[in-house]
Amino acid sequence: MNNLPSFLRICFGTRINRLRFFLYGLFMMIFLIAILVVIVTTILMPLMATIHGSPTPTTGFSFFPVFMSIFFFNLCFIFFGWSYSLSLMVRRLHDLNKSWTWIFILFIPLVNFLFYLYLLFAKGTVGSNRFGDDPLEYDSYGEYLDSQNIVE
Repeated sequence: MNNLPSFLRICFGTRINRLRFFLYGLFMMIFLIAILVVIVTTILMPLMATIHGSPTPTTGFSFFPVFMSIFFFNLCFIFFGWSYSLSLMVRRLHDLNKSWTWIFILFIPLVNFLFYLYLLFAKGTVGSNRFGDDPLEYDSYGEYLDSQNIVE
């Protein structure tokens, strides 16, 4: 697992600063948009071909394999995206010297938006705290993760 780039590591026991939280969230957003483009084109291309009469009614086009593959792909993405986002937020909370249980604020409508802004803009704890060393003290985040001896 340590061979993965630091931005793909899913771990909950370390800290992450504001910039990395923003950049990793941006990575997730770009990844989400790419996945949505693939899904939409996968659905629309056969649908447009069917509407314009490319497949004949005798041969037809079965949407079942397409929908099942999209469904499975979505489940995989949802699991990866959920665990990755949760990991980012917990590590950001650790940088603010707060426990992971603060994550439950995300279930409160409107407050979750303000909480996310807090995670994005609040300055982290300077120096070490109960969750580890300050990630800004290291040259790279991978070096920081390796120094924490975290089993992911």
